[in-house]
This record gives sequence, C-alpha cells and structure tokens, in this order.
Amino acid sequence: MDKKMEISFVGKRDNNDYYSGWEINDLTGKLNSIYYKNQILFDLNKYVDDGVSLKNIICFTKTLNTGNSYKKYTNGYLSLEDEADIQKMYFLGIPVTYEPNKKIELLKDIFEILRTTYTVFNRNKVDYRPLNREQGIKQLFRILREDRVENSSISQLVKEKLNKLQDLHNPSLVDINKVDNPEDKAKVTQYINDKQSFFSSKNLQKLLKKLDTDYQKNEYTDKEIENQHKNFINLFNKNARPIISIYDDSKNSIKILGIEMFVRQLFSKENTEFLETNKIGQNSPLIIIVSLSVVFLGSIVSAIQEKKEVQRQKLRELNIERNKLGEEKNTVLDNRIQKCEETIEKLQTELVNTNDSYHKFFPKANDVQDDLAINNPNLIEMKNAVTKKYLELDKEVKLNSIEPKKNVN
Repeated sequence: MDKKMEISFVGKRDNNDYYSGWEINDLTGKLNSIYYKNQILFDLNKYVDDGVSLKNIICFTKTLNTGNSYKKYTNGYLSLEDEADIQKMYFLGIPVTYEPNKKIELLKDIFEILRTTYTVFNRNKVDYRPLNREQGIKQLFRILREDRVENSSISQLVKEKLNKLQDLHNPSLVDINKVDNPEDKAKVTQYINDKQSFFSSKNLQKLLKKLDTDYQKNEYTDKEIENQHKNFINLFNKNARPIISIYDDSKNSIKILGIEMFVRQLFSKENTEFLETNKIGQNSPLIIIVSLSVVFLGSIVSAIQEKKEVQRQKLRELNIERNKLGEEKNTVLDNRIQKCEETIEKLQTELVNTNDSYHKFFPKANDVQDDLAINNPNLIEMKNAVTKKYLELDKEVKLNSIEPKKNVN
C-alpha cells in the first residue's frame, strides 16, 4: 500500500488538564508500537498467503532499540553464507521461528552457547580478555557450514573450538609453567579454574546436549510444533518492537521486515511506512497529528469492530434480562438498552466513515475489513493483541480525523 494518510488524535482528559512530557512520550510510544506491529502483521499475512512456510518466519529475542540507527541493516537482507552477515544477525538476538526449522535452530543453539560463554568469561575477577564474539561467531558457524561430523559429536567440536578461542585471546594465561611471578601464577590458576568450571557446568552441558539433539533431529512432534507457536507468539506480543524476518531457503538468507520504519537512513517524507510526527499541542485538548501508511486503517477498523462486538454482547444480555420481565416496567434497564443501541449505531457510523476515508485513496477498492484484513489463522492471536493495545490507547486519546497526506504518491 503506497499511500500515506494524516490522522489526528485528541486527548480525553476533562477540565483542560495538561499532560507531562513523559505522558506524551508514552502515548506516542504506544502509537508507534501499535502502528509498527500492525504493519509487520499485514506484511506477514501477505507472505503466508503467498506460500511462505511458517518455519521460515523468524522473531528475534531483542526488541528494536530506539537509539540505534541500524545503518548496517539498510538493504534488509542478511546471508547465512556470509560471516559478516551472521555477526549482524547475532546482534539482533536469538532467532525463534514460528515452526521448528533445523537450520535456524542450530544457529540459535550456536548463538546461545556463544552468548553464555561470553557472559561467563566477562564476569571474572582477574584481568583476562573475554572471548571475542566476532571470531567466535565465525569459527562456530564454520562448523555448521561443513554440515558433517566425523568421529565426534558436533557439541564436542564446538567445545574444543571455544576452548582454543579462549586460549588464543589469553596466551599469557594458558601455561602456568611459563610464569614466575606469584601474582601472575594466581591469575593463570584462576583462569584455568574458571575454564574448567565453565566447561563442566550444567548450563553449558545442557546447551551442548541440545545442540547434539537438534543436529540429529529431522522430524518434530505436534507438541514441539505447538510449543514453538506459543514461544513465537509470546515473544511477538511481549516485545514492543519485535524484529521479524523471512528466511529464504533457496538463497539461504533472511529478509528483515519493516526496515523502512526503523533504519534511520531510510526515513523520509516519501517513505510511506515512516511514521512522521507532524504536531503535538496542548492548547486544550491535547492533539497529536501524525502521517503514516494507510495500512493502519486496518488496525482502526479492528478496534471499532471489537468495540461493536462488546456492545452487541452486552445488548444481547440486556435483552435477555428485559424479556424475563415481560410487560413489567423498568426504566433503568430500558435506558441501558437504549444507550447500548445508540453506541452500536455510533460505532457503525465510525466504521462507515473510516471506509469512506479509505475510498479517498482507492475509490474502486473494497472496504478496509476486506483489503487490509489480517485474517490468516496463524496470525490472529497476535493481531488481537495489537487490537487490545489500540483499545487501551483509545481510552486515553480518541481518533479525531483521517485525511490523505498531501504531496506523497
């Protein structure tokens, strides 16, 4: 959807109360998160409908850092054949796929082992250098790329490589026979003890065992697939700005979605996915005006439909209660029914108005709920979570206007 709209929200506070800077930042942060997630899910919906396998959808454990320019990710693609790209992938967090994917799972195991190794050797009391992450990524990834293990388990190869890499970065601490100073001998002893303690630790052994299991695994049970679904969905819902990508088997690479919304070099008024903050004012009431992709109308419509369904259910319950009374007069109940009906009518008007706004962009298009729907069953739970966040925001600010963004194609 290569169209951009300008929408305004107004605060719902009474008595002309002002908002603090923190409160305004919180409101705009919530709006950004809802907008970003809706756009990501809209893109995912298209990919899945076009045949992308669920096992090739990745969510990284880290959330987007608003202070990071992400200039290294400008083209949006990372090759699993390139060690430099693997390093970039590492700094996005641990990759979690929607369904089990052996290749990504092995990479995830390597990342977990390396991250644990680095953390342990960085928390020491003696002055030695922790494992270099970049070298560690390169060396451990090479073991995976060879795709063969002879006369040993893959975990044993990884363990040996970690040990050698750690020693390479601390040559003066490897051999106690080469030092004379008692203080230096103590450092060497501490270093050797730290290594022995770590490489025999239950934590590392558990990670290495998982690596061996995943390396030999070619099929997954229904329970494993279900658990993977839950892990992915929970991660997406928990992170305010989840990092999502699509893995391409044929190219052995990943495409990061939504880079137009977080790679700073791509920010521009012509970028239809870039959220522009046009105005924030407090001249009673608070007003927030932003420009963003027309795709966001899908989130607005979902929220209106959810509110309508809540009122319809409430009306059904009230009518059941009213029918039990028969001809008996009950003004309070009748007023509640009338108010509920009026609310439903008002929400229907909002829905019509939102669709009218959409048709300003696309006169011959269907309604928003058809064209901008996120309706793939595998994405519904995440979509509902985004709608819930929008409804929470709607309690603080209300949508005021929707207009086409001028001078943007």
